[in-house]
Amino acid sequence: MRLLCNLRSSCGCSRGDIQRNLQKGDKEFYSNRRMYIRSFHNSSNHPRFCMRQDVETVVKKFHRFVETHRLIRDGNILLAVSGGSDSVAMAHIFAEYKKLYRKRITLFVCHIHHHIRPDADYDSEVAKETAKLIRAPFVIRHLKNPKRPTEAWARNARYNALFETALRLGCSTVATAHTADDQAETVIIRILRGTGLDGLSGILVKSAPVEGTTLVRPLLCFRKSELSEYTTKNNLPVAVDSTNFDLTILRNKIRHRLIPLLETEYRRGSVEALSRLALAAQTSQTEEVEPKCRFFFGHTECLIPKESLQEHPYGVYKAIRKALSILCGKQISLPLQDAVLRILNGILEDAHISTSLTKDVIAETLPEGVVLYRNKEEPPDEPHTFSVPGKICLWGIEFVSETFPSNGFELKEHKQHKSPFIEVFDADKAGRRITIRYLKEGDRFEPFGIDGETKVFRFLIKSGFPRRLRKFVPILLSSDDKPLWVVPFRIDRRFAIGPDTKNILRVEVRCSDVWYI
Repeated sequence: MRLLCNLRSSCGCSRGDIQRNLQKGDKEFYSNRRMYIRSFHNSSNHPRFCMRQDVETVVKKFHRFVETHRLIRDGNILLAVSGGSDSVAMAHIFAEYKKLYRKRITLFVCHIHHHIRPDADYDSEVAKETAKLIRAPFVIRHLKNPKRPTEAWARNARYNALFETALRLGCSTVATAHTADDQAETVIIRILRGTGLDGLSGILVKSAPVEGTTLVRPLLCFRKSELSEYTTKNNLPVAVDSTNFDLTILRNKIRHRLIPLLETEYRRGSVEALSRLALAAQTSQTEEVEPKCRFFFGHTECLIPKESLQEHPYGVYKAIRKALSILCGKQISLPLQDAVLRILNGILEDAHISTSLTKDVIAETLPEGVVLYRNKEEPPDEPHTFSVPGKICLWGIEFVSETFPSNGFELKEHKQHKSPFIEVFDADKAGRRITIRYLKEGDRFEPFGIDGETKVFRFLIKSGFPRRLRKFVPILLSSDDKPLWVVPFRIDRRFAIGPDTKNILRVEVRCSDVWYI
């Protein structure tokens, strides 16, 4: 196996010497203050034979993070791999995650060649080798540099190239390898420059979709040292960018001088604390109204509960703007301060307020909270049926079903990590056909927590669910037309998994206009 990484003459060896040494078949390690090379020829050093316990520990931590923030869904995922230890570790972790949790994802490795540094070609070789190791297609994009390329230009050009590549490959997700250290450095830089709450948010865990592609940072829960150790233990090829040691760059000075000083002289765990601060700032203006705030289906209705708005009035503006953008299907830049102030006053004073946010969207205060809805919108009444396993797209929602044996399935672990839009059922009881429609008067089911049958509308009333929104709640029916799941509230206990369950039906609802904010 031929592997060229980030080599410099300061390694003390010529390129030819290094290649000849690599042919000996043993692991060679060339290092100095700036860069190093790893390679493996002996099969015992190959990542396939790495220490499984260490790998599974890291992958489980990765799994918890991506499930908590709902970062990954089935489909094509583009991995941005620079060749450094963080991105190489990310690619390997994704591959192990796919195997361990049997995810229906297809990985692509993309390397952006900036043609700025003379040794950047070796970074490309490492990225290509990483793609081979995880058996993923490899794509390289070459950027044309301006006469005086800046860091801002490189960042914007890199992201544009990634999104263009994702669109070409049909990838719904682009993953970058930003870590908790990167997050801490970003927060410190913004504090030094002077920033508000938005600046303290640092690097977003998940960015708004661009033409259907979402940018995610699934490694923000990891320290760089963890990932470096991971690549070392698993003998993964990595390249080191020599410019990362240039202390004339502010970020490098913070990384190599300030943060170590904070960790040793002031408070151990400073990086984790700064990372938590960034996440808290990200959620403070939107997700702090999360507990009961739901967007509903078909781009038609949105509810922001009264108690959430009373507890977090400073989050109202962003919450309403986000809801409005989803209902309109695009980012809204209209001045909404006056309308939001009227709505907030109506909530705080228990007064009924109705105001037009746009020509099509109305905001109205109700006893339950604030409802945003499209004027004169009615749900379709026709039912739709699809086979299991399979999927169907209706009203801007994708319903995906799969079946698998119950052997080894842990219901308790599933409940700990699942979102409200994923449920599991006894596949044999549910049947091979699922019907989907909106709720109707007279629909009845048997939810957990209630003895016997109850009307679905009565259940929603007792749950404090607004009357205006009840007609937009989807219901899934089994093959014999019995209620299976009132999405996303409760399943019918007659189809729940039990000790006699042999096969499991998993149903996931995916929708760009379903958000918790």
